[in-house]
Amino acid sequence: MKYITLFETAEAYNAATLDLPNVSLIEETMSVGYKPYVPETKVVCKYNVTYTGGTTTLRTSYEQNIFKSMEIDGVMLDKLVTDYTFDTVGEHTVKYELYDETKLGNSAPVFYNSNLIECVIPDSVTSIMPNAFVSCSDLTSIDIPDSVTTIGSGAFAGCTDLTSIVIPDNVTYISNNVFDGCTSLTSINVNSNNTVYDSRNNCNAIIETNTNTIIQGCKTTMIPNTVTNIGNGAFAGCTGLTSIEIPSNITNIDNGAFAGCTGLTSINVNSNNTVYDSRNNCNAIIKTETNTLVQGCKTTIIPDSVTSIGDSAFSRCFNITSIDIPSGVTSIGNEAFYCCIDLTNITSNAMTAPTITSTTFKNIMKSGILTVPVGSTGYDVWMGTGNYYLGKYNWTKAEQ
Repeated sequence: MKYITLFETAEAYNAATLDLPNVSLIEETMSVGYKPYVPETKVVCKYNVTYTGGTTTLRTSYEQNIFKSMEIDGVMLDKLVTDYTFDTVGEHTVKYELYDETKLGNSAPVFYNSNLIECVIPDSVTSIMPNAFVSCSDLTSIDIPDSVTTIGSGAFAGCTDLTSIVIPDNVTYISNNVFDGCTSLTSINVNSNNTVYDSRNNCNAIIETNTNTIIQGCKTTMIPNTVTNIGNGAFAGCTGLTSIEIPSNITNIDNGAFAGCTGLTSINVNSNNTVYDSRNNCNAIIKTETNTLVQGCKTTIIPDSVTSIGDSAFSRCFNITSIDIPSGVTSIGNEAFYCCIDLTNITSNAMTAPTITSTTFKNIMKSGILTVPVGSTGYDVWMGTGNYYLGKYNWTKAEQ
């Protein structure tokens, strides 16, 4: 019996119609059968090996019961390994057989900090679990199949070489911070047949359709006027974002929406917005009704009319070195200056210290100087040595 292959791709296999090829037989006694397309059930990963003098990191040891077996360049291994020494440089292919064909990962990192450059996920997978590809800094290409319905938190966080992503039709749940720190991401597209998310107006963002909420943006995102909400961590870690324009229809901005946008130098709220403003060209987002600064950046000048600094307002603003807090500020929220690792000078002009929380200055790391008015009170709380108060980081207080 001779065989011909009728289905060579998943698209052909799933097609509604089939065009049979012309088949001519030389010998009348021969019969014709066919080999149906068999979808790939393994995770196909490619690694670029640049030298043979050491090991290549293939995957992490954190995950348990994810893979049953693996083969490298077509050779089945007798056990699972996390690292491998290749004999030749260039591109090498590793295939992983999943224990559960419907999910990739189990919330622990799967390929954390590996040398993975490309990954094709099989059609059997419906869930990409949290942290699956976290910190795969060499990953440039990921093929998410139509079978996927769920993408977990931080699934691709820290994939700094990833430049584009396509969200298929059937994805119905995308968690927070999925692409946090994907600094090279410039193209985001949701398939037009997806009923839960969209990328309207070619905006280079993922928008939750029913709520008009941006849940993921990038440095090339243009926020459509129809968007009303910016979700938690929507632009987190987008270091290439240098300016942001908040349209007039935005009525809610979640905490940490722009956390870690270290390149941000220009923030402007449309003057017709009735909920937020950027008064006095302050390069910040202020909630108008409460005079709360909800998002700042390294060039922010806090206006005198501000009375509170909100949760995560300057979170992960790594390159801010000093901040001047006006006398009218009475409270500073959780993680307001989280991981401001270059911050070494704070001037607070209030005679009574604004209230803070134990995480307001969490992980600022460097020692510095807190300058306060002569005769002011309450700053001993700021200078405490427990939790994440300034004293923990060997700050000193000066009066002037």
